[in-house]
Amino acid sequence: MNRTKRRTIVRGLLAASGAIGAAAVAPAQQRRPKRIAWISEAPHPFVVPFRSGLADAGLVEERDFVISTHYEGSPQRLGEMARSFDAGAADIVVASGGTAVDAARQQITSVPLFIVTNNTVGLGLVFSLARPGKNVSGFDLATDEFAPKWLERMVELLPNSRRIAVLMGEERETRSQFEAISAAAPSLKREVFPVVATGGDFNRVFADVVAGGASGAISCSYPPFAAHRQALIAAAAGARVPVCYPNRLFTMDGGLISYGPDFSVVFRRVGILVARIVRGEPPEMIPVERPTQLELVVNKRSARTIGLVVPELLLALADEVIE
Repeated sequence: MNRTKRRTIVRGLLAASGAIGAAAVAPAQQRRPKRIAWISEAPHPFVVPFRSGLADAGLVEERDFVISTHYEGSPQRLGEMARSFDAGAADIVVASGGTAVDAARQQITSVPLFIVTNNTVGLGLVFSLARPGKNVSGFDLATDEFAPKWLERMVELLPNSRRIAVLMGEERETRSQFEAISAAAPSLKREVFPVVATGGDFNRVFADVVAGGASGAISCSYPPFAAHRQALIAAAAGARVPVCYPNRLFTMDGGLISYGPDFSVVFRRVGILVARIVRGEPPEMIPVERPTQLELVVNKRSARTIGLVVPELLLALADEVIE
């Protein structure tokens, strides 16, 4: 074989090798991080543990995923955003809270959707916990099931009370919580009445609570309450109204008592589940999960601030007492 022909063959082999190498590298170069759109009615305090859950699952932000957060109280605007996500503006949508979940469930049919709300089966948001349905999975907070416990905790805190106010929003999620509390009230020999708390004027809210003759109040689980919890807690303290809150986030920030799941744990778990979708698992193959543990937290320091002595029975039941 002459030298010229040998050079031609070598060049051909090198070119072929380079083409194969380029083909192998191209998919890695072209892969972009999954775009996760997070939507809720109000700035969400649990995006941080959600990110932690994704990291626990071995994913790296910016490399494997990016998160954009979208907060909007208007159902119409939430619906418009959801349509844009379904049209290609996101790869995965996470919706938290009743209004955001309802809008997302109506509009998102193509991209994977992960919902965090209450009563997912009863409201037809999923077919079943085990097989949630096309393009959707989620975490069911089961709030309706333990909402009556908030009233029980208030009876233990205020044994001589007769009327308890329930702070709620205007959407279906807090309405269903109020209905669950109302259903339990006769057996506990208590009266409950709703106080709609929207717009952030919590001083007005507690003026209505006091005017209604309530000895105390229950705060429903509602994203805007969590987003504005410092103002809510301060208004309750100013009116000297004992309040039971839905999770420890409130008692750690000065609320009196709370009962419910630790939402930091819940949303870390949400991150771990969404990581499976990021990796390509169909959401309909991921069973809907529910809280596995509820906890009672009592803040004795806040009780002293409003001149309330917490009964020993309630302290004995508490999972944590903040001195």
